Amino acid sequence: MTTQRASKGILCGASESKYATLVPISSSNPVSSIHTSKTAHSSSLNSERGISVHDAAAEAADEQKESVRDSLPPSLSEGGQRKQEYDEVALFKSEELVLGPKLGSGEFSNVYELDSFRLEPDDVGVVSHGESKKRINMKGIQKYRLTNKARYAVKYIKESYLPDNGPEAYIKAAGDLALEAEFLAHLNHPNILKLRGLALSGATGFTNGPCGYFLIIDRLFETLDQTIKRWHRDRDHDTTGQGRNSIRVLPRKLSNAITERHHRNMTITSKETGENKNKMMDDCLSAALQLSAAMVYLHKHSIVFRDLKPENIGFDVRGDLKIFDFGFARALPGGDNPYYNTYRMTSAGTPRYMAPECLIGEAYNLKADVYSFAIVVWEMLSGETAYSFVRDIDHLVYYVIDKSGCPEIDERWPDRIKVMLKNSFDTDINMRPKMQSFCYIIKNVLASLRGGDMTGLTSVGLNRRRSVDSDRKMKV
Repeated sequence: MTTQRASKGILCGASESKYATLVPISSSNPVSSIHTSKTAHSSSLNSERGISVHDAAAEAADEQKESVRDSLPPSLSEGGQRKQEYDEVALFKSEELVLGPKLGSGEFSNVYELDSFRLEPDDVGVVSHGESKKRINMKGIQKYRLTNKARYAVKYIKESYLPDNGPEAYIKAAGDLALEAEFLAHLNHPNILKLRGLALSGATGFTNGPCGYFLIIDRLFETLDQTIKRWHRDRDHDTTGQGRNSIRVLPRKLSNAITERHHRNMTITSKETGENKNKMMDDCLSAALQLSAAMVYLHKHSIVFRDLKPENIGFDVRGDLKIFDFGFARALPGGDNPYYNTYRMTSAGTPRYMAPECLIGEAYNLKADVYSFAIVVWEMLSGETAYSFVRDIDHLVYYVIDKSGCPEIDERWPDRIKVMLKNSFDTDINMRPKMQSFCYIIKNVLASLRGGDMTGLTSVGLNRRRSVDSDRKMKV
């Protein structure tokens, strides 16, 4: 792989330089190239055309929405995927939403808890019968019955984003949010965050400022990066002598009195430590299996996610895993083989999770996601941050590209998982496995850990909205 230095930048934050649309070209080594869309020039044309930045943001959002619709494969288009009435997205005015506390922030957006709805009479001719029913139903279940906690969340562009980052970044953010909404509206998988509602005025809402357009989504209660820390904090707690039935260092005068009890408990402690390790491995691989199922679904529909990382993965009230933040997702050309053909797209994502070919600006395909997935699984199993020692993006490129470096794989992990991780870290994109292979391996390793029990691991079980093998109960 030819080395090409990436520009300096942050290792944790996601980024993309410009909008891009795919234009296939003929080649003996199939590669598709990109052309910058007119959305990329919105901010520069904005002053020439004499329109406000908010009007330009509305246009950019509408363009991205149409671009996604045009790029979706038939399997996800309106004619290819039947949408039941209960799956219709509800439409709301911003003044109908009562917000609770802020739950989190992204590069350009804030997410707030949706405390309640204050519904106004439906606008006749604007809200369909199905949408009206959805609005009423959502108000009826806006809180969980047992805990009275909010069921939904709202995502907006930050009000400070325009003054802090300028018109070009703001217009791009508007396009990204509309792009995410359009993807979520067409995707239907139990491990992908569900879009529940949108601004009634659609992309036009941006003409009223950043709060004029919003997404209503399911509220998540923990992100994967938080979960990983908790898993390994509990593991360290149990294996350093602080767990249940462990033997602590005691004053000398008491040691003889408990010698017999000490030897008896040592056997119990050793057994329980092994059980704890197996349970944590089961927890990690159960989450990895749900994540792989979602990625298999996306890749089946030729969608490359491009920003897979623990911060973009969460857990709902039942503990089921959900992928969210589709702002960098792209649908690859239909009719191609997106695991074989490569495409010249702008590099997007978070550097430490980006595949080698993305780091240096080369053409890539769905297997860029496979590399990112492997990094996430490695972090789940190790409890560490990948490439935490690198100083900046140049150092990362040097280590990954020039030195062919990758995260160190623990010899104690299951053999088949180790092999899949090693292959997925390969700098040669053609040597990486497909997501289906990774999903298959995880499923079989989990069954082995459970003594051959495949309950909840079949394709039927994986596609249920409620995971039957989730033994982690969220306290909500």
